[in-house]
Amino acid sequence: GTGIAVSKRLSRKRKHRRESDSGAFGASFTRSYLHLTLRKRGVEHFQAVRLLARELRARPWAVGYAGTKDRLAVTVQAASVDGCPAARAIAAAPALAARGVDIGSLHYAREPVALGQHAGNRFEITIRGLRLAGGVAGSAPDEALEEGATAL
Repeated sequence: GTGIAVSKRLSRKRKHRRESDSGAFGASFTRSYLHLTLRKRGVEHFQAVRLLARELRARPWAVGYAGTKDRLAVTVQAASVDGCPAARAIAAAPALAARGVDIGSLHYAREPVALGQHAGNRFEITIRGLRLAGGVAGSAPDEALEEGATAL
């Protein structure tokens, strides 16, 4: 039979948009992605991405991140925003902080941060109100924690 094939080719200009910037970050630099460190407290991951996108006047899919993070923890992760000037991010920082999201370590890169880019996670666990059970009363708390962690 007869068939019709339809295809659409994205413009290279749109796909590879570059902006140049000079000022606080030194000499003029052609960039596409603003990389930043995203720290959130009590904010769900995708809510933080939507908030970041809104405050930076970007689409949510323009925000790249290496992985999703836990809502109940204080988390820090790498992120990127396509075509966002650093000045806009600096201006948005107070509004983001008021909602539990801090940004910092701004720099430009030619590639976005992508899912799975980091080879793993590093955790710092804080234990509050620790009480040792009767069987380990003679042990120092750090020895009891070491023994418990080894048993995992």
